[in-house]
Amino acid sequence: MPLRDTPQFAHRLVFRWGMNVVSLFVTAAIQPGFAIDSWRAVFAAGLILTPINAIITNLLIINHEDSFQEALIQRLAKRLCLGVNAVARA
Repeated sequence: MPLRDTPQFAHRLVFRWGMNVVSLFVTAAIQPGFAIDSWRAVFAAGLILTPINAIITNLLIINHEDSFQEALIQRLAKRLCLGVNAVARA
């Protein structure tokens, strides 16, 4: 059964939409030039951003082992380990 047919897909989509709405509110609170006119505008923007984010995320992640995020985590872990080893040797 494809993932799109499961209830989990709908839950993830609603969660992503909610996170987009929250991020727009946070951006409006932090960024001086970014203003929100109405709740409807934010919810509509969230509906527009959610599929765009889903498409971009799927384009960036080909498989789990070769994903951008996995490579980034591995690079950061190596830097952290190298930094800890250098401090421990000193």
